[in-house]
Amino acid sequence: MENIGIFIERFRAQKEQWGVDPLFRGTYPPMVYGPSRLRPKEAGVDVRLGLDLVKAAESRKFDVVVLFSSDSDLFPAVQDAVRTSTRVELAAWSTGASTPGNLVSHQAIKSFRRWTHMLTEETFWDCQDDLSVAA
Repeated sequence: MENIGIFIERFRAQKEQWGVDPLFRGTYPPMVYGPSRLRPKEAGVDVRLGLDLVKAAESRKFDVVVLFSSDSDLFPAVQDAVRTSTRVELAAWSTGASTPGNLVSHQAIKSFRRWTHMLTEETFWDCQDDLSVAA
């Protein structure tokens, strides 16, 4: 149970830090707990992300929307977003292989020639201003 307390403390600190940025709006769906209540599981995150992707693309407020995920459940949302006039790009973590390694990427390449920006751990560290803050 002690590990969950550490997780919650870190989450609250990160949430507070994100809240300082006026361009960021967080959505925090409730966690679902199993019988032992020791292992929380996210619920509804995929649906919320897919809906937000399509709404952002349909709003015409953005030049580009980027989905950073490898979850193939989001492919229908990508399909709907691509049908708008907003440019849709995909991004995902990579092990360094030259080809996209997830189902969303494969489906997007096959269906509508959308390439995925594959980011490595090195890319992540190159983007950090202060390496001591990164988790």
